[in-house]
Amino acid sequence: MIVPFVEALRAEVAKTPWIVAVDAAAFGCRMARSLLDLGAPDVLVVACTPGAGELDPTIRTVYTADVRAEGMMQGLRAAEAALDTLSDDVVAAIDAWDPERRARAWRAFFSTGGPVAGRPTFGARPAAWQALEDKTVIDAVLEAAGLQVAPWRVVPVERDAVQAAREALDRGDGVVLAGDTRAGFNGGASYVRWCVTDAELDEALTFFARDCDRLRVMPFLEGLPCSIHAFVMDDGVAVFRPCEMLVFREGRTFRYAAAASSWECPEPARSAMRSAVRRVAEHLSSTLGYRGMFTLDGVLTVDGFLPTELNPRVGAAFAMLVDGMGLDHQTLHFAAIAGVPLGGTPQELEDAVLAWSADHRAGRAGLVVPTRPTEQVVLHLADRDGVLVDVTPEDAGLVATFGTATAGGYLNVRCTPEALPVGPPLAPLMAGWLRTIGARLGIDLGDLRAAQPPG
Repeated sequence: MIVPFVEALRAEVAKTPWIVAVDAAAFGCRMARSLLDLGAPDVLVVACTPGAGELDPTIRTVYTADVRAEGMMQGLRAAEAALDTLSDDVVAAIDAWDPERRARAWRAFFSTGGPVAGRPTFGARPAAWQALEDKTVIDAVLEAAGLQVAPWRVVPVERDAVQAAREALDRGDGVVLAGDTRAGFNGGASYVRWCVTDAELDEALTFFARDCDRLRVMPFLEGLPCSIHAFVMDDGVAVFRPCEMLVFREGRTFRYAAAASSWECPEPARSAMRSAVRRVAEHLSSTLGYRGMFTLDGVLTVDGFLPTELNPRVGAAFAMLVDGMGLDHQTLHFAAIAGVPLGGTPQELEDAVLAWSADHRAGRAGLVVPTRPTEQVVLHLADRDGVLVDVTPEDAGLVATFGTATAGGYLNVRCTPEALPVGPPLAPLMAGWLRTIGARLGIDLGDLRAAQPPG
């Protein structure tokens, strides 16, 4: 039952007006609508770009100065910087809308949680929790929680040190380098490099030297990228089911593109992943007082699930688990961080999400591309024996939306439940769909290939 959680959110959300401060207005409008549905007296969206998706004309939206950047992470950081340092005219617009300064800010899950025009951010993470974003510290945390991880070393961004780690760890398929967070939060495989040759290693070191001091070196793990969430509350932990992460390969480059809940993780890996994330949740709760959602990401290999990172926030996969459920999981996460009484128990939340996600599957892919569209494009498509054809919105198995992003354009491809193959990984199908849709829109997405499950 999610009713106690929804009622708890209603009681909290109704207390003040809200400023939804995010990079893309389309996403901001969706979150604003959710807050209004929960009883918010008023909501203002502050955004940097229109984004990909519908804009709600009934929700007032204020834009920062136009934010442009090269690359996904650079775009997210530029947007966060713009929202942290709003121009005088944007601040004046916010003050006119909220003259009593009662509003609270709702910001992206990866935000450092700074105030917006002097209004506090709801559910801002403590610095110690944000520090878990750093992939050079996380393996020690996972080992302390009792998890088995792949062999790893953390070394400075220096050729000799990285080469020594490479020689010690390479099992024949190269090594994977992950950078620290010196330059700020990084995700979406943007600071991950798979290196097999000396030339690839040199290219990676040139990249990392700009933004990082340290690297985590680990052998390349062949298998299916996957993720599992847990939710930490005052009185226990809710653990959910594994989801597929859509991480495509283009040569030896990784392209992260969201997630799907249609994949059925086989036993005993499913039980092992649930047990692992529960141990991590209990460890984080006891050592850091952690509250709210986090993800344990990794690879399902022939040797079982091996975790590669921990994300102290909501991941894309959880939205797939609760798609259509009527639970604002992101605001619930922020409420847990803020210490709001949540109304229900961890077991009630776990049972409700597991039951819903067993009968309702979802999947989508999203990619940032350099090409910036002059206007939004929406395609309604269906797969007819391997060929994508245009259909009416009612008959669509895929809805592709191409809109703006701070780093250029954003292509979002959402599957309807009828188009999802329950059981096998979605990535092989989605890779083909993305190539076709990209060609249709004149976007070069590269030669995207899906990882293969073990065995």
